[in-house]
Amino acid sequence: MPSTQSAFPQASPYHLQHRKLDSDDTEKDVPQVLVAETSSEEERETLSANRVSYGGVIIDILIAILPLYFVAFAIAGRVRHDTLASSYRNMALMQMAAFNPTIFPILFGLITVRFIKALANYKLEKGATVGSIQHLLGSRSLLSSMTTPLKLGLINCLVPCIVLLWILNPIGGQLSLRVVSVASNYTIAPSQIIYMDRGAQDFIPGTFAGAPSPFVTAVDSAFNTALFSPSSSKNGTQDVFGNLQIPMIEPLIANQQATDLDGWYTTVGRNLTKVEAALFDAMDAPTSNSFVPVYSSLYGLPWIRNDTSTFEQPQGANTTLSKGEKIKLDLFGPDVVNTKSTFNIETSYMHLDCSLDAVMIDNKNLTEENYESAMKTSWSNVTDTVTNGQGLTIRYDNSHSMNSTRPRLIGLESWLPVYEGYTIHPGLQLSLSQAWCNISTTYVEAEVYCSTNDNSEDYQGYVNTLAKTFFGMFVSATGNASHGATSLTPLEAFFWNPTSPFWQADNANGDAALPLYKLGSELFSQRLTQLVNTYWLSGADPYTMTGGINLEEQERGIGYTLADKTTGQMSIEKRVLSCHVIFMVLLMVISIALCAAGAATAYLNATRRGPDVLDDFVNSLRHSPYVHVDQGPTMEDGEAKARRLRAIMGSIGEATTSLPATKIEAITDGISLIHPLSRKGTGPGISLLVSESGITDDTQLRIENGIPSATMKWAEEGYCVMEILPGAWSSDEDPLSRAVNALEQATTCQPKEKIGIVCYDYDIWNRAVPSAAKLPTLAGIVLYTTSSNLESLAPSPIAIAIHAAGAPVSPSTERRKREKVYSYATTTSYLFATPFHPKFSYADEAVSHSRSLTFLKKVMDGPYFGLEAIWDEHTMYEFAERSVEKTMATMVQEPYVNHLPTLTGGIGRENLTAFYRDHFIFSNPADTELELISRTVGIDRVVDEFIFKFTHDTIVDWLFPGIPPTGHKVAIPMMAVVNIRGDRLYHEHISWDQATALAQLGLLPTHPAYSQVVAKNGANGATNGHANLKLPIAGVATAEKMRDKNSVPSNLMF
Repeated sequence: MPSTQSAFPQASPYHLQHRKLDSDDTEKDVPQVLVAETSSEEERETLSANRVSYGGVIIDILIAILPLYFVAFAIAGRVRHDTLASSYRNMALMQMAAFNPTIFPILFGLITVRFIKALANYKLEKGATVGSIQHLLGSRSLLSSMTTPLKLGLINCLVPCIVLLWILNPIGGQLSLRVVSVASNYTIAPSQIIYMDRGAQDFIPGTFAGAPSPFVTAVDSAFNTALFSPSSSKNGTQDVFGNLQIPMIEPLIANQQATDLDGWYTTVGRNLTKVEAALFDAMDAPTSNSFVPVYSSLYGLPWIRNDTSTFEQPQGANTTLSKGEKIKLDLFGPDVVNTKSTFNIETSYMHLDCSLDAVMIDNKNLTEENYESAMKTSWSNVTDTVTNGQGLTIRYDNSHSMNSTRPRLIGLESWLPVYEGYTIHPGLQLSLSQAWCNISTTYVEAEVYCSTNDNSEDYQGYVNTLAKTFFGMFVSATGNASHGATSLTPLEAFFWNPTSPFWQADNANGDAALPLYKLGSELFSQRLTQLVNTYWLSGADPYTMTGGINLEEQERGIGYTLADKTTGQMSIEKRVLSCHVIFMVLLMVISIALCAAGAATAYLNATRRGPDVLDDFVNSLRHSPYVHVDQGPTMEDGEAKARRLRAIMGSIGEATTSLPATKIEAITDGISLIHPLSRKGTGPGISLLVSESGITDDTQLRIENGIPSATMKWAEEGYCVMEILPGAWSSDEDPLSRAVNALEQATTCQPKEKIGIVCYDYDIWNRAVPSAAKLPTLAGIVLYTTSSNLESLAPSPIAIAIHAAGAPVSPSTERRKREKVYSYATTTSYLFATPFHPKFSYADEAVSHSRSLTFLKKVMDGPYFGLEAIWDEHTMYEFAERSVEKTMATMVQEPYVNHLPTLTGGIGRENLTAFYRDHFIFSNPADTELELISRTVGIDRVVDEFIFKFTHDTIVDWLFPGIPPTGHKVAIPMMAVVNIRGDRLYHEHISWDQATALAQLGLLPTHPAYSQVVAKNGANGATNGHANLKLPIAGVATAEKMRDKNSVPSNLMF
């Protein structure tokens, strides 16, 4: 496979020819005029080595169109963009997207690996280095595409291209996953909000004055529920019932909180989730400080979105959905993920600004029995006070009007006796906490942003006035009977522990009890504000506070209502399918590129001329009949071999036509037709009369030890052979006539006008003579006999060549003009030309066969072949193209080559192929040249005198076995006797003077290492005495003498 430069002309491949005998040369054995003619049968089409496999092409095409799935997927994703995610089609697309990262790498790897291999095959046909082929074949993944160039030591522009190609694999997998996703789609719609209005006209003092006992119980229960509620509710944006908490503006002003440009304070509750906090950040709310808002009450304002009627649902409907969720389901279906509301409300709350003081009463003689009388103060005798009987007293201004903006003054006393030493001293120390508070009503406008799904639940509540009944119920709301006079009530305990006031009241006794005055006026004011507003809201409508606004009653205008309406905006979030355009475009580009690579693979595989020898390409260089390289170490692995041979050029050329197929037809018992075994495929007919068949079975002809049967030999000469055995004469039908009829029917018998007979058995001839004389197309006969039988032969009216074994019996054995007699004195039996017989003589048979060809071709007008063209074609494949397979295709089934001086060559196809592959075709130096001096062309051979010229820069083991390169220029006169059988070579006999060749390498001395007594005027010009002998070796002068007779004087060695 290594390509080399050569001085040989690029001869055209041998074309079938046959010669025509010139009328002026009828008496010459070899015609002198060569005429190229077109065969009567069209020349056979030369097929490529790899015929198109339609099944393989279909598979390649099917693989090539698979990436279109991702193109269709991307287009479908774009078409379904912004449609509901819950639709069956979109759910199917999401399922496809989930599987795509698994499918894409498999498909990408399948197409890319096949494309790289097809590309490697293409490059190999065009000619590429071993390194580049191994680089392609080794780049079957992203990692191998980076490591293979390092292993081979390759750096070229193809390396990053292949790496980038494989990088598209994981990118495409991720793109196929991310083209579509589920996203949120927002719709803004107006929304009516109904909320509890603290300024409603029906919130009047009579609510408390005339309240029945169940209502009061409900109020206290609602109030205590607020006290029991968790801290996240008390300090959050919504209470436990989802009511909207209203922050106090006074702490914001006192703490110098920043407002926006429109004067709004932004607050965030403690119970926000991470998602809500992120949304809060998106609202550009100030986050530079960590101030936590203080809410005006422990309860919020009930509210509800009035977007549809929920009371129209069938009564008794079995559902666990909240009203808000049912509204969302009715309005927008199951694809609504969330609704967010923004609205403004105007409301108010009572604010208490208190001044807290402590009054210490030193009365160590105070006992528990006289404690209650000690608590009595001047307040107890005033009508505008209320007490719980347990040490908590409130004094109020009863003349204050409803919703007045003038602050109302109230007083609060909290009695708390503390034991000194508790268990040791029985004496009591009385603690009195006094607070005077200004109560005012603060009116605020709140902008509400609700970011959760449960922002449309039904909530409500409010209170309208301050009165004796209100404060009386307020101070006793926490069930004071369970507490003694020496402990705080839960209402008082709230000031110290807003999270768990009831626990504080039960467990803070004695030393653990803390008087309220230690709390501080600011914190006391905030918490008292919360308690008062909470009880106010609970007293307004405890049922609405805990059960929510009844939307049905609001719409019908019935029932107890303290509600107002406002219009806000509702953001409706739906889950839709989202298509990412950039990802879609990139996926489509990669997929279309994959499809193109698959199509290119199908095309390259369909048009590939050579066989698929890749995958383990470098291993095909090991002991291959088609390549010759230095094999290297026996255990050398593929990578090391590829690295060592990476610069060796190679190419795959068009495969040559295989050997002619043997075609045998049985005509009748003892008669068989063998079609021509030539590249031409047609030839004239000839009948062989043999004593033993040359046919092994229906498909094979007999050949032993490289010697073919006569049947095979004549078929290889290009004849359509009719083999006739002795048994054929046992039938009534004349065998020769039957054979001639069969030849006339054979399409490969061309031309049919003349036939010949070759009789190898004299005994059969005696039976064939009568019928042979009757054959009108019989043009010549070849007969093998003995000299003793010549006299008894009857005269033949048809030209006959006789091969007589034994010495001739008369001076002239050519008795008649139509007879040509050849004698073979070294043989005694006419069976000397019958292969496999004990009397067979290889040399005599070869001579007789050439004589028979000379005779028959003349009388039968062929078949003739261009022997020079055949020989030139053979040498072109040997030295110019250096193709073992093409060289062997120009030779018969079992050829041989003998290089006589070195005894090199090969006998038989297998041995000769190995010789050409391992020792000849690829061993000749790159500048090898054959200089033709003379050429003689015979009937079946070419004899050349030529000079074999080259530079000895490599081991030429067929010429100089075992001799390393010397670098010398060499010119060796040689002679080649080439036997051509039909249109293919049978053998080459090559000879030369080895001493002349060795002398040019400087490997032979000019004088031997001893002297000899020589005669006077003896050789070498020496006189009597001793002289050193000079070897009679001329060296390169022999080549010059062959080229030009005058180049070197003669007789210089005398």
